[in-house]
Amino acid sequence: MPANTDAQARRRRDAVRSAAVSAAIRLLTAAILLWLRQGVNPSGLAGRLALLAVLLNLGSVPLICLSLRTRLREIEKGEEEDASQY
Repeated sequence: MPANTDAQARRRRDAVRSAAVSAAIRLLTAAILLWLRQGVNPSGLAGRLALLAVLLNLGSVPLICLSLRTRLREIEKGEEEDASQY
């Protein structure tokens, strides 16, 4: 059993790390786009497209959290181990 518990802990840690890195990249990208947006006319096409890209990046962060929650539940229930037996 300890090997299984260690494997689950490793999977949980990897899932959290992956979600954190992904969310950090999205937030960093949004910050860079906002910074670049200052150099163009905010009401122009380029400014609006940059704002749209920022909103899409920020909108994906809650989806990353939802995906992480689902993944952690799968790991907790042992679905991956069950599937590997077939």
